[in-house]
Amino acid sequence: MKKIIEALFSTRMAGLYMLLVAIAIGVATFIENDFGTSSAQKLIFRAKWFELLLLLFSISLVNNIIKYRMIQNKKWSILTFHASILVILLGSLITRYFGYEGMMHIREGEASSEFLSAESYLQFEVETDGQLYMFEKQILFSSLGDNTWQESFQLGDNMVDVQVLDFIPNPGQVLEETPDGNPVLQIVSTSGEGRKEYYLSEKEMISINGTLFNFGLPNNPGAVNLYYRNDSLIINTAFPMSQMTMATQQQNPVPAGQDQMLFLRSLYSSDRVSFVVSDFKPKAERKMVSTAMKLSSSNFGSAHVRVTANSGQVKDAYVTGQKGVEGKPVSMDFPGMQVRVAYGAKKIQLPFAIRLHDFIMDRYPGTDNPSSYASEVTVIHPEKDVHMDYRIFMNNILNYGGYRFFQSSYDKDEKGTYLSVNHDFWGTWVTYLGYFLLTAGMVVMFFSKKSRFQELSARLKKIRKKTAAPAATTMILLLGMLMPAHASAEGTFIDFQAKEISDAHAQKFGRLLVQDFKGRIKPMN
Repeated sequence: MKKIIEALFSTRMAGLYMLLVAIAIGVATFIENDFGTSSAQKLIFRAKWFELLLLLFSISLVNNIIKYRMIQNKKWSILTFHASILVILLGSLITRYFGYEGMMHIREGEASSEFLSAESYLQFEVETDGQLYMFEKQILFSSLGDNTWQESFQLGDNMVDVQVLDFIPNPGQVLEETPDGNPVLQIVSTSGEGRKEYYLSEKEMISINGTLFNFGLPNNPGAVNLYYRNDSLIINTAFPMSQMTMATQQQNPVPAGQDQMLFLRSLYSSDRVSFVVSDFKPKAERKMVSTAMKLSSSNFGSAHVRVTANSGQVKDAYVTGQKGVEGKPVSMDFPGMQVRVAYGAKKIQLPFAIRLHDFIMDRYPGTDNPSSYASEVTVIHPEKDVHMDYRIFMNNILNYGGYRFFQSSYDKDEKGTYLSVNHDFWGTWVTYLGYFLLTAGMVVMFFSKKSRFQELSARLKKIRKKTAAPAATTMILLLGMLMPAHASAEGTFIDFQAKEISDAHAQKFGRLLVQDFKGRIKPMN
């Protein structure tokens, strides 16, 4: 057993662990490039095997400190290097398990005491027997790796079982014809957010840009009512519309309250809504598929969630969300119970508030490009009688109460700000201490008599002494061989002496305005 332990934590194994860490980081770079940061985190950086590898490497460093008696032998430089790596790894451990971050949005004249987490959560609200239960699960979904999860919760007299069956990056719906399917419409509509596709199954009602669309349910007097009768599609609207055939550009009126034939791929428009029924299948099933495997922080993902109530009833739902954005809940109704599930960022409360007085934008002269921006804020903490004004801008961070606030972004109308929030006081300072020790180790290496650097320096001096005489003799011989050549070519030397430029002329040249490769105008200097 002793031999196994010595082999696991030997100097040779420490080198192997370093090599494996380097290879893992390299592989993670390719995974991140092809499948997104979440996949690299799940498969490598947050994987238990990677943490085990770092733990083995750390123990090897401690073993080397003891084995080679670095303190007793006063090997300060190499000891400092070993200690710095251990401290940096400790700082990363604290950050990994105790630190958290997110984003705070504040409008001018308003105050906020909460921010949205950078981590994603599945959040549950269960309403039963007049009680509201809330619970959550931090979860890392990715394009690669196992995304399944299951857990049961006892809520009063009810048991709720929750499962995540699958995760779909960049989800999109498709219609697939099946013998047992139901009639399904594909509706395309445009709004301020651009073109969007909606799927509407029979016996279903949805809202599109504020207008209700009813398919197959009893006539709704305020909606666009659609029906499938005798192998034909019918439209009956609560307000007059116009129908334009896309191929011929011919327009026809669609009176309110009358059944009319619905034409596919025709534009129906009014002052309320415009839409096109782009596809219809009499027997189809809506399926959620991935449109792209790479999942970036700005992309959506959809979790296939299954909830089982203690009555034995099972319901499935696709819960869609995005990193850093608060999730929109999806409801599932059970007898005597309503379950709401959301996927996305959660709100984190601060023990104090921050008020934004003014957001300031500076631009490059003659352009609309921002050169810098800042937020004039006040920290309000009534319990500690704190009312502190501060200006947050690039490299000027607000530190208060263990939280750090960075200027991150701003609203398009320049009336609001986004502050990046970091809560990792101990992890940050422990890591900084590790960097300080690393720098100190480099400095000590140059001056310590027992350092590897001084040892190599002494060897080089000995080599120089041994080779000094032969080298001098060789130099004299070379000079002697070259002398005749110089003498014979004496009249062919060209004078390459630099021409003197006057200070006044140099200053004029330095003031010349030139354009760099990014298009910015600046002096030559």
